[in-house]
Order: sequence, then structure tokens, then C-alpha cells
Amino acid sequence: VGKKKAKDLQEQRAKFVAGAVARGIPEEAANLIMDDIEFFANYGFNKAHSAAYAVITCQTAYLKAHFPVEYMAAMLSVERGNIEKVAALVAECRRLGIQVLPPDVNRSGLDFTIEPVGRASAPAQASAGDGACPTAMAIRFGLAAIKNVGEGPVEEILRARGDRPFASVDDFCQRVDLRQVNKRVLECLIKVGIFDSLAGRGQLLAALDPMVATSQEAHTAREAGQLSLFGGAGGAVPVSFLSLPQVPPVPRKEQLAWEKELLGLYVSENPLSLLPLNQEHITRSDQVDESLKGRRIQLMGLVASVRTILTKKGDPMAFVLLEDLAGSIEVVVFPRLYEETRDLWAEDRLVVVKGKADLREGRASLICDAAREYDPRIDGAAGQGVVGAPAAGQPSPTARPQAAPPTPGGVSLGTAGPEVPYEEPPVPPPGLDGAPVRRKPHHLNITFRRSGDDERDARRLGEVYRMLISQPGDVPFYFYISSPRGRVQLEFPNVTTAYSETLRDELLSRFTADLLAVEWAQ
Repeated sequence: VGKKKAKDLQEQRAKFVAGAVARGIPEEAANLIMDDIEFFANYGFNKAHSAAYAVITCQTAYLKAHFPVEYMAAMLSVERGNIEKVAALVAECRRLGIQVLPPDVNRSGLDFTIEPVGRASAPAQASAGDGACPTAMAIRFGLAAIKNVGEGPVEEILRARGDRPFASVDDFCQRVDLRQVNKRVLECLIKVGIFDSLAGRGQLLAALDPMVATSQEAHTAREAGQLSLFGGAGGAVPVSFLSLPQVPPVPRKEQLAWEKELLGLYVSENPLSLLPLNQEHITRSDQVDESLKGRRIQLMGLVASVRTILTKKGDPMAFVLLEDLAGSIEVVVFPRLYEETRDLWAEDRLVVVKGKADLREGRASLICDAAREYDPRIDGAAGQGVVGAPAAGQPSPTARPQAAPPTPGGVSLGTAGPEVPYEEPPVPPPGLDGAPVRRKPHHLNITFRRSGDDERDARRLGEVYRMLISQPGDVPFYFYISSPRGRVQLEFPNVTTAYSETLRDELLSRFTADLLAVEWAQ
């Protein structure tokens, strides 16, 4: 069992069953016991092994809680060879309010390092984490985490830099032996912007050959024992022999594409920074795993690329690569939805998509059934607190939430969240003519007021639930059970309903206003 050898376990089955029967245990029971043993062998451990992992779990949790910057820097260094994991960890840093600085030839080390940063200079996104305050320490991107750049070239650059920063591109070429770095590595370093403090990326890419030639000449001469006409002292002022060409700057979009390719994320500017953090009803791409397979989820991100194909019937459909702050995921858009939303799938557009999570051969995807463009008024961080949390500025409730009454027939009414004080729904902003703007609702809120008759309340809940799911659509809905101490929220992550004033009128006609309130939330 400990070695997890299936063949040996099968050989032991006959001995085990025979021995059990000899001791008066029915053969069927013995086989069932052996089945349990084999099942345990698939992923089972002894208590000492489990306890050791528990200790490590507690230790790492303590480090992350009390030394978050150091912990995340160490995690990034360990995973530096996997750009997908690096992207997910940088997203976690952003959630924690830790600033991750771009790679720099004069500041970066081999691994991810920690350096002080002024609070005034920290970007606004650093303070948007999960209740975390921005820190005075930041993490600097390590040079060895850049794709196609190995430790050898980085060590040569760090050796040449020592404790004296490079003053210019020519100074870099004079001191770093680019024969050990090679042209391809140098190109990758330029593309991710490590020389941005010295020159533009377009200029440097156009001067790749002269840079390599300058370095080669300087180091060949040094090896031959020739002295510089300007003095060989280490503290000599560098004189520029390298003339950088005047070329147009590289388009911002192309620079960001280079960063995404070689770093796994954007560092100089993040087009995804508009997206809010920590919305409980939004799933991140790195969270889609076996546990979510088949469940209906919602994602928010940037359309990175679109690939269209024709089905056997000749209908177009699309495979969309969606990027979010944690990575990327493929979104499958079948013909009917693609026909309805064809104009939505434009590169660099922020979108919100819903559908069922899928996982095949370890690769996550979303089978899309609804999609729309990102709208900061609906999806923005403002007013979008964690689902089920107390309203801003109000004290956290101390009363335990009351369990929602079961519905007849065993219908599950979702998961009860914490009891929260009642809050009047916000009024939609007025239009230019002073009338409220009518938009398709973001979700439906239904508030129940308890009558004191639990059986009657359960029937009422079940009836409303069945009415909602009988109207197929893409609008999420939430139940709120009001009581004198607050209200309990019930979530339904896997079912939705349709937007319809008729449905609203039908609900209100079935129940009096003192028992039921319906709100199409914008």
C-alpha cells in the first residue's frame, strides 16, 4: 500500500480474502474491505507523512501572513522557470497590495529581490488588494525569470555590474562580455525593457549588431593587453563610442505583447488594471481545475486572440484566448452564440463571459453560453463588495445566520452566506432627461420577509425558485431572508433566470408586498 504498487496489491488480494474467509469473515465483505484498501492506495499516506505536511502548511501560512513580501519573493524565485505560475503569483501580489517592479539592468538580480519603494510612488493598483495596505517594500522582477534567458548570461551581467550601475548603453557594452550573453538573449532582454532607463527598445533592437561588435572589440582588446586611450582605471568616466540610431518608438501594443510572451504578464503597463480585484462571483483563470469541471462560472478578462473555424454544417464558431490578471484560458463559443455576439470578439476588448468550466488533458477551458462587454458601471470595483459581506461602513453582525428552510421535494436553495444588515438598493443614475437609465439588469434580488410559519415560508421559497428556473436566461439571482437581526443571502452559482418585467409582475401578483420584494439590480 505504501509503495502504491497495483500489481502487488492484486497478488495480495487472493491471500487477504482467503485468510479472512478462514477467520469467519464473509467473502463479499473481505472483497469490499480490499476494495477500500486499494482505493486508499491511490492517494493515501501514513499519519507521520500527513503530520509532516501539516507542519509545513502551518509554517508557510505563518510566513505568508507575517512576512508577505519575503514569502511572495521566495515563491516567485522558486517558480521563475514557469511563466504561467509567475503570472498567477504576481496576481496574488497585486491582491495583497504588493508592488512588483519591472526588470531593470541596474536593479534586478538573478532571482526576484526586495527593495524599498516610496509610498507616494506606488501605483494606485497596489492599494486595491483584499483589504491589504500598500507596503513600503516592493518585489523586483528577476532577470533569470525572463524566457530564453539562462543563468549564465545573467551572472555575466551581474558580475560586470558589481556595485557600480551602468551609466549608458556603451558602458554596458564595454563592461559586459556579450560573447557570453549572445545576440538572442540580448534581444529578449531589450524586448522586456531592462534597458528602458538607458535607451528606447526600438533604438536598441536596431543597434543589436553594433552593441555586440562594440563589446567584442573591447573585450578582445582587453584580453590582448591593450589599454584604453582614455585610461584603464575602474573609475574612469565612460566615453560613448556607440551611436544609437534615431528610429520611431515601438508601438505600445507591441511592447506589451513582448512582455506577455517573455514574462508571462504585463509589467510596464497593464491593460487589465481596469478589472476589479477579489469579486467573489468572478472566477480567475488559474482557479479553473477539476473541482470546477462542469460547474457554471463567470470570467472577466481581455480578448487576446480569436480563432474561428467552420463546423461540419458550415457554421462559424470561435476559440477565444481570454487573459485575466492570473493567466489565460480558452473560451469556446459555439455557432449560435457566436452569431449573436460576433462583433464582441475583438482583440484587446474587455469582456465578461459565463458558461461551464471544462478540463481536458490538464488544460482548462470555458464552454461559453453568455457574453457581454465589460462595463465599469456594472463590473467595476466601486460598489462591488464581496458577495454576502456587510455594507461598507456598517459593523459586522454578531448573530449567527439562520439556516434557510428546506423546500418541498428536497430542492436545494443554495448556500447561505453571513447575515448582513438590510440596505436599500441603489437608485440607477438618471439619464440626460432626468429619467432613470434602463439597462439590462446585472442580477435579480428577491427579498423574503419571514412570516413566523416556517412551513409556509419553505413552500413560498420553493415556489419562487421554480418560477425563476422555468424562465431560461443568463441573469443571476439571489434570495435574501429578512429578519429583525438582518438578512441571510442565498446564492445560486449554477442556475440563472431571464430578464422580464412580466416575470416580476407575476411574482408580485402571487405574493403581497409585505412578504416579497423584487429588484432588478443594475
